[in-house]
Amino acid sequence: EWPVQSVSAVAMIAAAVQVNKISATTLENFRLDATYVRFAMSFLQLGATFVLGFAIARFCGVPVDNLWGQMLTSASVVIGLASQNTLSNVAAGAQLVFARPFEVGDFISVGGFSGTVTDIDFFHVRITTLLNEGVNIPNNIAVGGALVNHSENYEFANTGLRSEMIDLRIPVTADLEKAIEALEKAAKMTDAHIFKLNGDDGMQTFPNGTHTLKGYYKCKYGRDLIEDQNAS
Repeated sequence: EWPVQSVSAVAMIAAAVQVNKISATTLENFRLDATYVRFAMSFLQLGATFVLGFAIARFCGVPVDNLWGQMLTSASVVIGLASQNTLSNVAAGAQLVFARPFEVGDFISVGGFSGTVTDIDFFHVRITTLLNEGVNIPNNIAVGGALVNHSENYEFANTGLRSEMIDLRIPVTADLEKAIEALEKAAKMTDAHIFKLNGDDGMQTFPNGTHTLKGYYKCKYGRDLIEDQNAS
């Protein structure tokens, strides 16, 4: 029995070595993914090496019957330790789905990156940065660190409106009354422009479908945009 195992193991190792010598371009010409092929061949070599080792041990008279159980136990421990990160990403993905600290279309900052969320699955959060770069962020990083959602303020009222603070510097030689008057005029013009935008009935494309701006606000926050704007 051991000669057959030895010859088979050596043949598999030799075949894996020869396949790994094939260039990635050649593999792609046969519609084979080079990464998957290399990965599979490495597992084949590893398995064949174990089989060859057991065959040689049997030839030398070493009792290997009990080693299989020990090897399986050790392998299960190794696999469990290696899958900890994967399982933590799955658990974090479930937490993101139910806690909903952000959703597709929100602009967030997490893990040192900022961008618009394009996809959320059980392993990664995918965002697109302002430079149009795609970034995959593991779920455990998104859950385990500080996260800034620039599209949601987490207020109890759950309004989508945000407050912005802008520093304005006025020279000490300027007329303070005229400066205040100019700022009030600018604020009124800004409010008028915002009301015009909020009242626009034109359809726009949003991450959750095509809506008017008021419709999108109602769908996302469950509130009336004009009422919230008046209250602010």
